Amino acid sequence: MGIQWLTDYSFSTSVEKLASSYLGDVIVNLNRHQPKDRQLAHIKASDLRDAYAARIYHASGGSILSVMKALGHRQPRTTQVYLNNTLLKEEHRKLYGTFSAALWNEIATHSRIDPTVLAKISRDGGVSGEQRERLKQYRTLMLSRIGVGCSDPHHPPRHIAPNFVADEKALCHVQRCTLCYENAVILPESLPGLCKRLAELRHVRANMSIGAFLMSSFAEEIENTELALSAFDATEAERLVAQWSARIDSGEHRVIEFDGTKLEASR
Repeated sequence: MGIQWLTDYSFSTSVEKLASSYLGDVIVNLNRHQPKDRQLAHIKASDLRDAYAARIYHASGGSILSVMKALGHRQPRTTQVYLNNTLLKEEHRKLYGTFSAALWNEIATHSRIDPTVLAKISRDGGVSGEQRERLKQYRTLMLSRIGVGCSDPHHPPRHIAPNFVADEKALCHVQRCTLCYENAVILPESLPGLCKRLAELRHVRANMSIGAFLMSSFAEEIENTELALSAFDATEAERLVAQWSARIDSGEHRVIEFDGTKLEASR
């Protein structure tokens, strides 16, 4: 083909008269050297623009402002209309197809509809048997007073509840969960309870002698609770801890007894 200048005229007009545009000429010439099963489809310059916009949209996590800047639009409304007419309309069509197929498959296979499973399939394309089992286990977990899941509340370890007598009915009454490596399961919804417990532990520390505190297991519990909270948003955790500390200081919330056998006055 040689080297050709791409001008405003040749960009939108066929130079070699092989197609209706310069890009069409390029594709025709490329296809001459391609096998029949690897022929390139004809595309327009606007298709490249759409592909670029789609790349920016996904890379930015769905930011309309990022696409607006990339395409040189002056108003977000222009970008929104553009996305609705191109990328989003096609994505919604595919999502509806995936959701519909998953819905009827769940009914036919499991005789029930699980919104969580449908959301997972719609988002990621499928759900494995292992993931279904993990979901089942998650839903059957019992929660302690601080919102931490317990995999076996009927059999707390001896270092947590040394005097506990297991009878398959009694539940762990201590619930110092961040000391229980064996059964504790930290969940997304554990944040408020962990913050409450940290505020309680700091109150306990402030009202004990240094020697007694260091000889107790409260120091380890504080360290473990702070470690668990490091997995959450730090700003939100600090805010919740401050709230619980204020409630303790005002007397609205009473810290449980040290042995964990008595519940607090309010939650």
